Amino acid sequence: MAERLVDEYDFSFQTRGVALIVNNQRFEEHDPQLPTRAGSRHDTENLKLIFQKLGFEDIRIKIDLTAREMTDWLESVAEEDHTYHDCLACALLSHGNETFTRLTDRVSQRHDVISGTDDDITTNHLIQIFNDANCPTLAGKPRFFIMQACRGEQLDDAVEVAVDEVDEVDGMMVEPAYTTTPVPCFKDSIVVCASAPGYASVRQPRGGSVFIRNLSDVILNYDVTQLELQKLLTRVRQQVAVGFESKSSRDPSRHMKKQMPCVYSMLTKDVYFRNKSNVTTQCA
Repeated sequence: MAERLVDEYDFSFQTRGVALIVNNQRFEEHDPQLPTRAGSRHDTENLKLIFQKLGFEDIRIKIDLTAREMTDWLESVAEEDHTYHDCLACALLSHGNETFTRLTDRVSQRHDVISGTDDDITTNHLIQIFNDANCPTLAGKPRFFIMQACRGEQLDDAVEVAVDEVDEVDGMMVEPAYTTTPVPCFKDSIVVCASAPGYASVRQPRGGSVFIRNLSDVILNYDVTQLELQKLLTRVRQQVAVGFESKSSRDPSRHMKKQMPCVYSMLTKDVYFRNKSNVTTQCA
């Protein structure tokens, strides 16, 4: 008789695990034309609330890291012993864009890039730091990645539902060259992006990003012990897609635009955030 498959990840370890937040706001070393990401501190506060609600006790925050510093920090966490952790979460907040590598005359490869304070780095490089080979004590456990950054310059035309302030985008507006392709991920991982490939994501200086704000609204108002993770994320996508429309009196090209978060899942089981206790926060 075949072995019965377990449908749910084991969340009965001693702790929920580590939750990481990188919030890059200033980019003078990178490009003087990249604006400061006003409002991103609201995203950090919302993510702290999200991770606390999900039961993370070890929440670590870094502000304004170079591309090398981002890599080094994530690699140092991957080298830790996660044997007694349920999972790992990592949120990256920054400017972003897309790049293309010509493989042949007819084939090109698309990459999402995210900005350190001094240079860009591919998001896939940062994600792969936590794969089974690089972080064996997380093998078989879910790893969650939240990407609040533009993935290109396109803006999605909309119909009607306005917000009450001028919006900004998390990236520079440049012309894409080739057809986009999905971001890779690995077994037992899920990557949640603020927008679809090739598209910008909206951030509001007085309230933070549209995506993180809606993610917070869903996580804080639903029972995460009873509603499976991907159902929660479906509600987030619905709220952003249906409930948001940009408003810009200064730039008509950014007025009445929509946004659609995008999820890449390689999870092999359901995720329910069973209760943990004694949540604390560390700020580096």
